[in-house]
Amino acid sequence: MIFLLACAQAPVGRYSAVGDIVDGRLWVIGGAASVTEPLSDTWSLDLATMAWTRHDDAPEPIYRATASLAGEKLWIFGGDTGEALSDHFFEFDPAPGTYADLPRGPIARYKAASVYASDTFYVLGGYGESVLADGWAYAAGEWAQLPMPVGYYRQSLTLLDDGTIYMFGGIDDVERSDHLYRFTGDSLPPVAFESGPGARASHCAWGGASLRVWGGDGSDVDLWTFDGTAWSALALDPAPPARDAAVCARDGDKLYVFGGDLFDEALPDFGADLWVFDGDAWAELLGPDGLSP
Repeated sequence: MIFLLACAQAPVGRYSAVGDIVDGRLWVIGGAASVTEPLSDTWSLDLATMAWTRHDDAPEPIYRATASLAGEKLWIFGGDTGEALSDHFFEFDPAPGTYADLPRGPIARYKAASVYASDTFYVLGGYGESVLADGWAYAAGEWAQLPMPVGYYRQSLTLLDDGTIYMFGGIDDVERSDHLYRFTGDSLPPVAFESGPGARASHCAWGGASLRVWGGDGSDVDLWTFDGTAWSALALDPAPPARDAAVCARDGDKLYVFGGDLFDEALPDFGADLWVFDGDAWAELLGPDGLSP
């Protein structure tokens, strides 16, 4: 793996970046440090030493894009370059730290949801000139369009260990949603439940044996779990400050949350802090400067 610069520096606070964990390193790509400042920088954090390294920049600003791990590589689609919405589809390979173009398919959009499952990269919804009610599947070098009954952006799309894929929350044509759907690859039936998390968008969602959801709401910092039948809430103290649009990365039973749009007016607008949930409790690993806890 090629590292460019490792020293006592860290990425600036940001929101709507993309990232994930590969080989013990948390990768953070792009985002924005303000609503008018999209970023193209690429960073990785060694989770053993807690040292940041800066790598070569992305080919263009990666802001409000969607991304999913395809094996050991991160596939990144769409977003907003600051000049226009993007239909670009990139493959980022952490081993050499390089970007490559993949075939384009869906129209330009931002804040779509994506997931990689069964050797297929799925993209649902997003926002173009309006909320998009479409789905796309990329496999074996080809895109195929999927019929979707509803349109959302800023929703989550999450793969569980048993192969179940859930779509939750987001924003439709009118408002934020608390709706839950099961995505089968070619259909999106709703999932009924009596009560659960409030409406939210740009939240963290991750899999395992159950669906778990955190953030995306201005006041709710409870951790929610859906077991296939019902939701349950876990209130923990300490917990990360409320936020949305963070980088959320699962590593086994752990969830790492970096940065995002913080709702507390006493805090910076956009965070560079890092928190981890280990299955039982939250811990702050890096403080607002991205360095000290």
